Amino acid sequence: MPGISSAAGTSPAAKPDTIAPNKTLTVSTSKLDIEKAVEHLVSSNTGSASRHHCLRAVRQAIEAGGVSLKTRVANAKDAGPSLVEVGFSVVSSAGYTPRKGDVAVIQNYQGGSVAGHICMYSGEAWISDFVQTDMWSGPGYRTSRPPFKIYRP
Repeated sequence: MPGISSAAGTSPAAKPDTIAPNKTLTVSTSKLDIEKAVEHLVSSNTGSASRHHCLRAVRQAIEAGGVSLKTRVANAKDAGPSLVEVGFSVVSSAGYTPRKGDVAVIQNYQGGSVAGHICMYSGEAWISDFVQTDMWSGPGYRTSRPPFKIYRP
């Protein structure tokens, strides 16, 4: 599983509601153009080190994908409700496999930035304001493994 070596954090499963045989009602109502969002994220954030602007980078990618966040937050760790507000759905971390466009919202940890972290999966890598080696973005997150939630457009 790319980017996550253990299932940390808890979140309710985002399961489709079956409405008829072979037809499902999807949970997500996001209008995000995932390809445009990822294209912007990849082309704008090619470095290998954080510039400490993860929230701005992911927000700008979402906006490039045609969705404006209605509620702006100051800290990355608080971005979840504003993603849900524009149609993203929470995905269970149990057995999770990342999909292009997924957004991870990670809480802060003792000794780390109080802002927490946010990143988007490009289909190949987790990217915030830089191309990360995994979802955790750095050694402090990797060691501490603070709670997180995955949001899917």
